[in-house]
Amino acid sequence: SKEACCHCGGGISTPTPFRYQEKSFILGEEIHLAPMPRTASRYGVNEDCELTQHGLTIDGSTGVISYSPGATKPVESFTAHCKVTAFQGDRLHMTADVKFSVEQVTFGAQVLLFMPGKSSYSLTRPAGDWEDETLVCAPSNPSLTSSDGKLSLNLTGEEGGIVDNVA
Repeated sequence: SKEACCHCGGGISTPTPFRYQEKSFILGEEIHLAPMPRTASRYGVNEDCELTQHGLTIDGSTGVISYSPGATKPVESFTAHCKVTAFQGDRLHMTADVKFSVEQVTFGAQVLLFMPGKSSYSLTRPAGDWEDETLVCAPSNPSLTSSDGKLSLNLTGEEGGIVDNVA
């Protein structure tokens, strides 16, 4: 029957879901955020999108977010939020949230998830002289240690998570 035949115009078509990785970048670092998976041949942003306020753009054919060519990179930390819509053909579209931050220092993610096989994260920061690095946790966690810019959690078979907010 025509109702069950997608190739002949029947059936139900649905757009493919996609997402962007939540990531924290450091000031001066190149930004390259791509939709996963790449589902469409055309991408657009909502009118309240904050990308241009920070010298960023989206490639309308690939969905990749990066600094605009020739744009001055920000010197202050910021967080950007935007809704990106992927257009698959004329009738199918799917929207995903993208949110990322650019910081002076970061552990690379907004949430650090410790589990067997991933029990430490390294601090990333711009080049230069850094002195008096300290880590303060509230509340105190005796299983969490920091040395030489590496944050480690002594796991006892449990999983744990920490929010990356080093500002």
